Amino acid sequence: MPYATYEISGTITAADTKQTIPNIRLTLKDTLASYNVYPPDSAFTDTAGRYSLEFSRAPGDTTWRIEASDVDGTLNGSFAPKDTIVSIPRSSLTGASGSENMGHAKKTVDISLDRNP
Repeated sequence: MPYATYEISGTITAADTKQTIPNIRLTLKDTLASYNVYPPDSAFTDTAGRYSLEFSRAPGDTTWRIEASDVDGTLNGSFAPKDTIVSIPRSSLTGASGSENMGHAKKTVDISLDRNP
């Protein structure tokens, strides 16, 4: 089955201060109700608020939902969860090799979170 490799990375910041936020969990989910990414791809932001999700899927014009959630309570400031839609068109794939490997694509998605009231 043909596949492509994707990387979505970026930085998570506080909407009010623009400061980076460590320990935010990012979970990648498919946007189609009938199909969920299994197993769900997830990552945590590092001490500089950076994250990277790397995964392989069937190639195509693809759209995913990234769920950002603050799972450590008040340790990093207590932020509200946020969903962000990410689309990567098939035309973004580069470096195909052979009939199965359809290439790779990278996209930077920075996300700003609001504080919990």
